[in-house]
Formats: sequence, structure tokens, C-alpha cells
Amino acid sequence: KILQTVFTLGCVLLIDQTSFHSVFLIATAIFAISFLDGIEFPVADKLLRTLGQTPSSSAGMLLFSDNAGALAAGLVSGLWLLPTIGMKGSFFLLTALLLTNLAILLVISRRR
Repeated sequence: KILQTVFTLGCVLLIDQTSFHSVFLIATAIFAISFLDGIEFPVADKLLRTLGQTPSSSAGMLLFSDNAGALAAGLVSGLWLLPTIGMKGSFFLLTALLLTNLAILLVISRRR
């Protein structure tokens, strides 16, 4: 989560630097986002299992949250956020949401 947050803040800075915009840079950013998001699944699975979830229940919750979250984020960002607050504002909002998610995970892990 910390790496995701730092990377997202880096994207805020990258938006202003239009001379750096290229297909290679955008593809690298997409790969980094996917990689960091992929790392999150084993960690979340371990956390759910330590909270007493069965492997099948944990897998179902992770798949549902991934797909439902992607659908909701795609609808909200494409139809409302990007036209309203722009790319930079969207990255700031994403950073705030990632920090909120990190805080929730820390609270859950401490309650174990």
C-alpha cells in the first residue's frame, strides 16, 4: 500500500511534465500499477485467513472485491471524476483512498 501511494503521488508529478509523456512511459506506469496491485492479493489473502476465513471464502471475497471495485472505479472515474476534477485531482483522490485503505488494514491487523 505504501508503494502504491508513493507511485500514485509520482503520477501526480508526471502529469505536469508533458515532455515525458510517451507510449513507453504510460505502458511502464500501467505495468507498475498492475504489479503493485497484484502483490496486494497474497497479502490480503493471508490477512483474511488469519481472521478465520476459509480458503474458498477468502478467494471469493478477493475476487468479488477486485471485480466490483474495478467496475465501480471505472464507472465513477470515466463518467464523473475525470471530466470534473481532471487527471491530477483523480490521482490526489486515489492517493487519499489508498492511505485510507492502508489505515484500515493497519487497524485490522492490530486487532488480531
